[in-house]
Amino acid sequence: MNSQGLSLDLQIIDESESDNSIQLEQYGKPFNEMVLFFFEQYFEDDRFEGKNIELVVNIVGESKIKVLNAQFRNKDKVTDVLSFPMWDNLRTQNSEESEIAAFEHIFLGEVFICLKKAELQAQEFGIDLYSEILHLFAHGFLHIMGFDHEIDESEEKLMENWEKRLLLQIRKS
Repeated sequence: MNSQGLSLDLQIIDESESDNSIQLEQYGKPFNEMVLFFFEQYFEDDRFEGKNIELVVNIVGESKIKVLNAQFRNKDKVTDVLSFPMWDNLRTQNSEESEIAAFEHIFLGEVFICLKKAELQAQEFGIDLYSEILHLFAHGFLHIMGFDHEIDESEEKLMENWEKRLLLQIRKS
């Protein structure tokens, strides 16, 4: 698929409750490039050709992510990233395919990234915060598209490989 026929409306919202100010504008371009690269590389057909897709990324604090994790996953703890896809699985052609074809504007869903957890993980992994947030976005975006590393080991490896490809693409640009 040629990503030039696809437009992306990416919204990044800071609800982090943090004293540390991150410059959200620095993430717009790499997030955008990852999404367009994925669509270009993954889909061989034209199901998204000429579509306007929308994705919302929320940078949140520990309290918000903990509430969401408890409410939607029954896990009463802080986590690094949560994804709320609008569609069950956009990776395969299925019954939702006919629904998608009818829309020019397709809302993919929302990704929530916990800034404090990202800061802690960046320190733990010995990387900068920017790199950790990019990794969390790639992970969350792949969940939006229907990947799920908790299904089985082969799905986990597939998802890890796509994360690596998306992050490598950003390093190249």
